[in-house]
Amino acid sequence: MRCIIRFLVVSVALNACAAQTISKRSWDISDGYRAFWSLIEHETDELDYLTAEVDIRWETGDRVERASALLQLVGADSMGVEVRGPFYSHLFSIYLQADSLIVFGNAVGKPWKGAVDGPLLSRMTGLSIRDYDFSSLLLGRVMIDDSELISERYLRADRVSLTYDNDSSRRIIILDLHRGIVLGDRVELPLGELLFERKMKNHVRVGGLLLPRYVEIIQEGVIIELTFKSFETDEILSFNRFDPGIPDAEISRVLYP
Repeated sequence: MRCIIRFLVVSVALNACAAQTISKRSWDISDGYRAFWSLIEHETDELDYLTAEVDIRWETGDRVERASALLQLVGADSMGVEVRGPFYSHLFSIYLQADSLIVFGNAVGKPWKGAVDGPLLSRMTGLSIRDYDFSSLLLGRVMIDDSELISERYLRADRVSLTYDNDSSRRIIILDLHRGIVLGDRVELPLGELLFERKMKNHVRVGGLLLPRYVEIIQEGVIIELTFKSFETDEILSFNRFDPGIPDAEISRVLYP
């Protein structure tokens, strides 16, 4: 009996250690930040397909709502999000193709189409993302585009705050130097206006990528928490679920105000 108990204790301890194993990128601070962002860009370019199951917590003011979703990413410019309510009932779907999106489902009635940076996405999610890539926003991926590094501030020995600037925005990025992962970022528009702020944690390796299992997005009183339950890069599901079922010409348009 003692041997069995000892075995169970050791097994639990080993499992606990395995659960706490944290993925790490093959990057070192001596490689420089340019090498880090080149590695991130290479990882992103390698991603052709991704399916993820995610739990969503959405908070605005005194309202808190919860849902689950299936997220599918196909290539560089196609993404679908199927949002489900209680008992996996279909609430609505968002289909993004390049710079436009279509929203349809029981919660919205007839299908609607609009620009990604227009009012339609904001009405559905409470978020206004301007020209920021929506799939990258949800998945916790960070882009610096053509920005220039203007400041570097160490928060502790293994953590640094990097500020990147260009003509249209400023990005403040918290980087874990030991693991080579981004823990959070803040994107500001000219005059210091906040576009959004994010926190990321519990990173796991998904194929050649490192993705966070938890992403928190904050913007003007709206807080969206995404807890990813699974990632899949091999098994390709049909993208037909994001077909609204009517010709494009019959879909109502949401225009800029």
